[in-house]
Amino acid sequence: MKIRASIFMFKSEKNISVLAFSFFMSTFFILSCQKVLEFDEDEIEPMLVVNCMLQPDSSVSISLTRSVSALETALFFPVVKNASLSFSNGYDISTDFAFVTEFDSLYSNYYNYDGSPIFVVYERGNYVNSQIKIEPGRKYQLKVSAEGFDDVTAETEIPFMVGIDKLDTFSVKENDNFSTMVERKASLKFTDPVGDNFYRIKVENASMTVSFDPQTGEISYLNPYSYTNYITSNDPVFGYNTGTDIIDTGSGNRFGVFTDQLFDGKQYDIEFTYTTDYQNYEAQKTEFFLQIYRVSLVSLSRDYYYYLKTVDDQTSSGYDLFSDPVLIYTNIKNGTGILGGSAEDKQYVLLSDLPNSYRALLPFANDESLFDFIKKESGKRPKYY
Repeated sequence: MKIRASIFMFKSEKNISVLAFSFFMSTFFILSCQKVLEFDEDEIEPMLVVNCMLQPDSSVSISLTRSVSALETALFFPVVKNASLSFSNGYDISTDFAFVTEFDSLYSNYYNYDGSPIFVVYERGNYVNSQIKIEPGRKYQLKVSAEGFDDVTAETEIPFMVGIDKLDTFSVKENDNFSTMVERKASLKFTDPVGDNFYRIKVENASMTVSFDPQTGEISYLNPYSYTNYITSNDPVFGYNTGTDIIDTGSGNRFGVFTDQLFDGKQYDIEFTYTTDYQNYEAQKTEFFLQIYRVSLVSLSRDYYYYLKTVDDQTSSGYDLFSDPVLIYTNIKNGTGILGGSAEDKQYVLLSDLPNSYRALLPFANDESLFDFIKKESGKRPKYY
C-alpha cells in the first residue's frame, strides 16, 4: 500500500510539474508572438462625401462633407464649404450653387453629472440651386472641386414615374383577453414598362394624439411623430430570406426595394403588411389617435437601387459572424456617397378614431396637407443618437 501511494504521489507531482511547465511555455510563446503594428495617421487621406437625390420638378440640393478617420473623435461628418460645383444635363452647365448653412441639434447617449443628457448642436448644410429643373429620362453629371481634395465626378439617370393603378387596404385582427392585434395590409397594383426597372415601396407614417375637453370642445395636439415603416411581404420580388438554418439570420429588405425581373412589361400586384397595431379594449374615449400613411411607389435609378440594397445587405451581414464584408455601392469617382434619381407616385391612407365632427377643427382638411403639417411638427422634437 505504501509503495502504491508513493507511486501515485510521484505521478501527481510529475503531472503538476508538466502542467506548470506547459502553461509557462504557452504564455511565453503567446507573449513573444505579440507584435506592435505601426499606424501612420498621415497616410489616411480624407475624401469628399457627396449625397444627392434628384427628383423631377425639384431643385438640386447637394450635401457635401468629408470622410472621418477612425482615429478622429468627430461625432458628425464635417461640412465642406467653399467648394466649386458643376452640374450638367449634357447640354447646359450650371455652376450657380449657394451654400445654405443649417444647424441641427440632438441629445447624445452621454449624460451630465446631474443625469441630464448632453445636448449637442452641430452644423450641416447643402449646396442648393433652385433654377435647375430635373426632367425624367435625362442623364445628369456632377463635378465637385474643393481645396485639399481630389476632384470627384458622378453621373445618374432620372427614371420616369410609374403610377399606382390601384391601392387597396385591409386589416387582419387577432384577439386575446386584453387587446386586439391588428395587421394593416395593402395591395398595390401597377403596370411595369418594358425594360430594366428598379422600384421601392415606401410607407411613411405621420401621427398625433388628439385629446379634447368634452365641456368646451377644445382640442390639443399631443406628441406628433413621424417615421418610415418597414414593410413585410411574402412576395418573391422582395427576396426575403426565410431559411431556418441556425446560422442564417435572413434579410429583411428594410428599404422595400425590388426589380422587375419577374414581371417585366406586365401589370403586377404586390401585397404587403405596413404596420401592426395593438388596441386596448379600455382605451380612453377622450383621447383619439390619428394616423396618416403615405404609400409611395418609387421608381429608382440603377445607382440608387444598388446603394440602398448594399446598405441593407451590410446591415444584415452585421448580425452574421460568418458573412463576408459588404461594401456600400457608390457612383462617386475619387470619393464616396451617392448621386441617385427617383420619381414617385403616392397615395394616402387615413386611420383614425377621431369623430368626423372634430376633423373640421384640425388645421388642414385634406390628408396630404395634414400629413406634411404633422411631419413638420414632429421634426421639432429632440432627436437622440
